[in-house]
Amino acid sequence: MPRTKPSRKATPSKPAATPRTDAVGHASAPVMPSQLWNLGLLCLIVGLVACVSLSAAALDIFKVPGCGEGAGCSDAANSAFGSIPFTDDADARIWPVSFLGLAFVIAMVAAWVHARLAKRLTVATQWMAASGALVSTIYLGIIVANLERYFCPWCLTAHLANLGFAAVVAVASYVARPVFGGSVRAVVAAGVAFVASTGIVAATRATTDAMLADRLEETADEDVARILGRTAGSGAGDAPAADDIEQAPTPDPDPGPRPVATQPPAPAPTPTPTPAPGRPMTIVERALASDTARSQDDCFTGRYLIGPEQAELRIVTVSSYQCPACQQQEEEIERLLDEFPGRVNLSIIHFPANPECNQHVTNNAHPNGCWAARAAEAAGILGGEPAFAEMHKALYRMQGSFSSRQALEPVIRRIGL
Repeated sequence: MPRTKPSRKATPSKPAATPRTDAVGHASAPVMPSQLWNLGLLCLIVGLVACVSLSAAALDIFKVPGCGEGAGCSDAANSAFGSIPFTDDADARIWPVSFLGLAFVIAMVAAWVHARLAKRLTVATQWMAASGALVSTIYLGIIVANLERYFCPWCLTAHLANLGFAAVVAVASYVARPVFGGSVRAVVAAGVAFVASTGIVAATRATTDAMLADRLEETADEDVARILGRTAGSGAGDAPAADDIEQAPTPDPDPGPRPVATQPPAPAPTPTPTPAPGRPMTIVERALASDTARSQDDCFTGRYLIGPEQAELRIVTVSSYQCPACQQQEEEIERLLDEFPGRVNLSIIHFPANPECNQHVTNNAHPNGCWAARAAEAAGILGGEPAFAEMHKALYRMQGSFSSRQALEPVIRRIGL
């Protein structure tokens, strides 16, 4: 008989592994490693600290190292790239870029926390991080191209941290594939955080501006009232105060021989500044040279006068068109000129913090300050005091920043030069 092989029992086949699904039946992407999430959060915290510092400097809440007057942060904030919209016209600027960056970082923190809670990276978070990296790359290019003028450690820190966060998101996208599920919730979380932070910054800005305006107005009113009061009290029809009356000395019954009256020696003339051989006179040297032959009262009025020639309150400013503090001072002076017409005048002495035209400084804190002063002087030479006044106001509105004659064309046409 033929041998037969023992029959084997058929074993059931092993079922194929089914992919993991989430609560709603979508295929779950691999979970993002916690190390990557922590690294991304660290980058966001660094960027948040830098943006908070820049926003605090813009709000003048506290002094931030490296963001004072004449520093790269200040010049960058006052440039055409420092506010929205991007313009040289200071009056048209609405929102500092530092506020926008702060709101964006807070929005990304919200989206990143959502990714942690959902245990997956969404496509929306990936695209938001990429968009922020693109903007930071553009701004880093601007800073590098103008490194001497716009070097700002806080700005560099904020943009580099943003690029670092985008790099972490790119690595996380490779490790844990981004999913579309949850993208709407990520966008909503980021949007709410963006709007809320923007509202808080706007409210803080309005409060600080109101406090500063009240403080300046109170100080200015006290100063004007005191100066005008002294001026009015010194009129010919007013009786002198008792403290101002000098008591006549009691005559000596035997005065003896009278001393011969002698004429006091004439004061030594003020030396006229002379430039080094081969170097043209700077703006400051020309101003000093033109003032040496004038009386002290004439020197007080300055070379160009805004307002009446005879005024109870006469203001002389030693300033620069690229000085942020001078900008606030100019706004207050314009208010005084409007509120007290015929009683206040103003004259300007240019003192840009730029060794190109001012030998009394060594730090080039106002790169375009010399050209702004030259533009004002040229307007005065060509059109007199009215043209100087118009150009003076326009330059302050531009914060002294312009790169070509075309930027001044609207003012030149309005003045009629």
